[in-house]
Parts: sequence; structure tokens; C-alpha cells
Amino acid sequence: MDRDELRRNGGSELDDARKSKFSVDGVSTSTQISVDRKEWGFVFLWTNEVSIDLLSNSNFHIDVKVVSHATKVWRFTGFYGNPTPDQRHHGWNLLRRLAGLSRLPWLCVGDFNEIISDEEKKGGLPRVKRLMEDFRCALDSRELEDMGFQGQV
Repeated sequence: MDRDELRRNGGSELDDARKSKFSVDGVSTSTQISVDRKEWGFVFLWTNEVSIDLLSNSNFHIDVKVVSHATKVWRFTGFYGNPTPDQRHHGWNLLRRLAGLSRLPWLCVGDFNEIISDEEKKGGLPRVKRLMEDFRCALDSRELEDMGFQGQV
């Protein structure tokens, strides 16, 4: 994804006003990325045992290449699905594009704000089937797997 395409899809490059270092006990390196100059955003923490190269970021993701001192290289993407249901397809398109950018082993985690089936849900109104199907298709099209979730939210 080139810089122009990234910007068209809601992403941006980091500038000094949006990236800051801060101190956390037990963590030697960290970066905070504010989204649209608001109070919230992503915080990404790592130790000196790995190096991190930012590949891209947007209001809904941060994508990095991770290199360990043992020369293992892989990708990590933190993802936040749009809370507005009729806007989630933009996120699924972003996932498809991100998946096609590299052949490195990839771990993509986050709050996708969608489920794969009603079986994942307890109580409340049923989910819209089309939205669940769109999410399943986005995962299937790039051979991504849902690792599941257990516990309290």
C-alpha cells in the first residue's frame, strides 16, 4: 500500500505531533499514536528484545513488522472494527489489503466489533446475518482464522 492509497483509506503517516514516547514500568520502548488529535488512540508497547518498524496506521489499525534479536521476523496488526455497522465493510476491505501486503507470518488481533455467528453471542437481539457473513468472507478470503474468545468482557 503506497502512501497515497493509505491516506485514501483513512490511514496516515506518523508525525511528531501524533507519536510520543512515554514511560511504563517494565517496558523499555513504547509509542502512543493519537487518532485525529483526540484523547484516544493506539498504544503499542515493546521491549528492547525486539525492534519494531511501523508499516502503516489509520484510525482503525496499526501494522508493524517485528524483528527479534534471534532474527525472527513477523507482522503484528492491532485492529479496531468500526462501531457503526454500515461502515464495517471499509475495515474488511482494509484487512484484505493488509493481508496481501506481505508474506511474513502475521498475527492480527483486536476488537473487530463483529462476530462470525450467533453462537458466539449470549442474549440480546440477534445480529444481522449479512454483517456476520461479510466478516466471515473477509476472514476466509485471506485465510485468517478466528482464534475464539473465552472469559468475561
